[in-house]
Amino acid sequence: MKKLILIYVLILIVSCVNAQKFNESDIKKGFITCLDNKIYYEEVGEGKPLILLHAGYLDCTMWDDQFLFFANNAYRVVRFDSYAHGKTIDGKNTPFLHELIKAIVDTLSLGRVNLVGTSLGGVTIIEFALNHPEDIDKMVLVSTGINGYDWATDSLFVPNLRKQMEYINNYDTANVAEIFLQSWFDGPFREPLDMNIGKRNECKNIILKRFKNHGLRKNSLHSFPKAITRYRDIKSNTLILIGDQDMPSINKISGLLDEGLKNSQRIEINGVGHLMNIENPDEFNRIVLSFLIK
Repeated sequence: MKKLILIYVLILIVSCVNAQKFNESDIKKGFITCLDNKIYYEEVGEGKPLILLHAGYLDCTMWDDQFLFFANNAYRVVRFDSYAHGKTIDGKNTPFLHELIKAIVDTLSLGRVNLVGTSLGGVTIIEFALNHPEDIDKMVLVSTGINGYDWATDSLFVPNLRKQMEYINNYDTANVAEIFLQSWFDGPFREPLDMNIGKRNECKNIILKRFKNHGLRKNSLHSFPKAITRYRDIKSNTLILIGDQDMPSINKISGLLDEGLKNSQRIEINGVGHLMNIENPDEFNRIVLSFLIK
């Protein structure tokens, strides 16, 4: 009888925990100092710390389909706008990528963290793993690049890159945003009309707002020595995600990382491109959560 009562109590406790729901009213917002930059961040939830890092030209709102999801699955979730992105207030000093994460971890007293980053967010995680391996539990690299990679080898990307640089030189923000979306939302194998127009336009508006607030050229890609020469030193438990509709170079980088990292697994997801967490959030969330809770 006592055993049955104990089991009932345990079930009741678990049910209460699972019933806890965080919502938008629970989100904390603020700024964290990194050098003389004010890094905008948001956090929600309780449990193991998890930081979400956005892609270049976008901002932390690209994680809208993940932010509360992971908070409601026992994680203390933090997302932030990188240097020269979103609501972050730029100073005169450009930080190293790994300094951004370190400022978040130390200021919020997060301890060992889980990290999920897309594209530039993945590049940032790699830099952090090379400089602060002791602060990482698990990491998820989504459609990631890597500092030092030779993009000139990608024949499908180079024409778009040349157009993008021409538009940047002419301060043509609308076409910079459009060519960026063709490369990194649609991908090389799909047309804009193949995509979800609502989500595509949301991304375009974020990009245009970024140009308005931070300019066209500013970014934070400092890395020394280049990560491409030392990524094999990373020992953290790593999940590498790639979409089959992404640029060939991203596919190649994911293969290099999977081959070179000691504790990695690589998953290719069909029917999605570079921004897979926006295109197919349900599958993305399921795969990432499964990896994190192992």
